[in-house]
Amino acid sequence: MELTLEAVAKDAFRRDFFLRCFTEREAQALELRFAFLLRVRQYKRLVGRRDLLPRAAKDIVTAYLQQVQSTDQLLLPPSAEPLRTRVLNAAAAGHCPLDLFNGLETLVRDHMTRTAFPQFLSSPDYTALCGALRSRRELPLAEVLVDSRRTQFLMKYITDKFPGDEGNLHFWVHVQTRFLPLIQTTLFSVALFEEVQRHVRHVFNRFLVGETETGEGAGHAATRVPETVRRATLQQIMKLQSEPFSPPRYANLFRTAQDCVWEWLQTEVHPKFRASSLYVMLVVETEDLETDQQLRRLSEHVQATAKRSATMRQSETVLRVSSRKSETQAKANAVLS
Repeated sequence: MELTLEAVAKDAFRRDFFLRCFTEREAQALELRFAFLLRVRQYKRLVGRRDLLPRAAKDIVTAYLQQVQSTDQLLLPPSAEPLRTRVLNAAAAGHCPLDLFNGLETLVRDHMTRTAFPQFLSSPDYTALCGALRSRRELPLAEVLVDSRRTQFLMKYITDKFPGDEGNLHFWVHVQTRFLPLIQTTLFSVALFEEVQRHVRHVFNRFLVGETETGEGAGHAATRVPETVRRATLQQIMKLQSEPFSPPRYANLFRTAQDCVWEWLQTEVHPKFRASSLYVMLVVETEDLETDQQLRRLSEHVQATAKRSATMRQSETVLRVSSRKSETQAKANAVLS
């Protein structure tokens, strides 16, 4: 499983490795195509702004589509000439050719996907990019398991490389995210007692015995939990049922079994996972999400700053007007007195 063209194009660091794979002339063409795709995406964000769309369309046409030589040789294949002509005519008439821009965007992206990107995926530069991404961002096991989206990458890796052991991760995550939050209280209620007992039976039967409601246990059992730990957990369950109910007493019920799974994940699975293509994809998704969040916070900050500035200017205007009125009134009073 490899990175996609969109994932590589989104970040300048990744894009640099991609461009290294080609000659200077080819790299110029690819940079032009990346820039064109970015401008079209920006143009599509203006949908609904009829005051801005015609001007934005003309800017794209001027920058990328009117230079016939560079267009033919760098941006578009010869087969795109009829579509390019239609875009030129629509923009000249003051229209907003969003559907035509979509067509050009698809054509340019597909052309890159079919020609340049396969060459990159089979090159040493792609291998170097994967190594650089692994080195640039280290995600310990705890950081992977703290987020459900990240955990899915690890789950897919276990499914591919450790078939039949998926139940171990399912068990650890279920206890951590569903059972333990349930008992984080000291309050007693019959409903809570029944819910805790139901969860205890479900976790033990599904993961430590390997039975499901349909009677099929394959793929669900926590296979890395030793039989001695299973028996000790069952004895602890029976002991807790004979004592007065207190949710905190259940906090360590599955701790030993979880520790067995954690040890397996930490020592055997995670080191190999870090060397896989799925880990590279996880790093890319993590970086992209963080970048989006940073851009969103920056945008919110800029908007808030602009709003405060506008409020301050409005307040200053009101004060100046009030001051002028006061001065005028004072002069009028002086004349009348």
